[in-house]
This record gives sequence, C-alpha cells and structure tokens, in this order.
Amino acid sequence: MSGDTNDRRERTWFNTALPWLVLVVGLTLAFVGWWQLRLRVERNDQARFDRLSERVTSRFKRAFKRLLSQCRGANASFASQPKVPQEEWRNYYRTIGPYLSPGIVGLGYIARIPRTGLPALEEQMRQEGIPGYQVEPDARASGPM
Repeated sequence: MSGDTNDRRERTWFNTALPWLVLVVGLTLAFVGWWQLRLRVERNDQARFDRLSERVTSRFKRAFKRLLSQCRGANASFASQPKVPQEEWRNYYRTIGPYLSPGIVGLGYIARIPRTGLPALEEQMRQEGIPGYQVEPDARASGPM
C-alpha cells in the first residue's frame, strides 16, 4: 500500500508540475521569439531611416550646390561691373529663372546707399524706367540704409 501511495504522489507531482513546466517553456520560447522579432524590426527600421536620411541629405546638398552656383553667377555679374543696370539684372534673372530651385521665390540685390545718395538713386531708377520711384526711409535710422 505504501508503494501505491508513493506512486500516486509521484504521479500527482508530475501531473501538477508538467503543466507548469510546459507553461514556463512556452513563455520562454515566446519571449525569445518576440525579442528576436523586435531586434529584427528595429534593424529594419534603422536601415530604412538611414536610407531616407541619406536621400533627404543628398537632395538638400544638390539644392544648395545649385543655389551656390546661381549666387556665384550673380556675384560674377557684379564683379565684372559694380553697378549692374536694372535691365541687365532682369535679363540675367530671366536667363537663370528656369534653373532656380523650386523653393527660391526670387533673387535680388540690395545696395547700401548713404542717405545723401538717395536723391541720385531715385533719379537713376526713374531713368531706368520706374516712374515715381521713391525711397521711404525710416526717420529714426541714421547712416546707410
């Protein structure tokens, strides 16, 4: 009889422990699988982010190189003659306009002119075809505009 009791105790322990063992092994395998999947997803996401970052960076670099080239062309125009007539600047802009980056709205030049030179500037602009051209200086400012 005591042999039957020991067998029952062993079977009862085995019957009780087996489900827990299966549960622990199953949870461990599920966790390991989840962890591996998570690492793979992170690697894929990082690789995708790196590709997109490189693409955006290269687009910005190309756009800035194009803009720099356009600015150097304008600079060369002013280096060849310090005072570029308005019509010549307009022609230059029309020539390069189609090649400007989409984000560029305009390209201009602003000269620093002493207040004493304003009447001469106004007269020059009127002669270049802008009737009624008038500078409206800030009364509080002093020195060049």
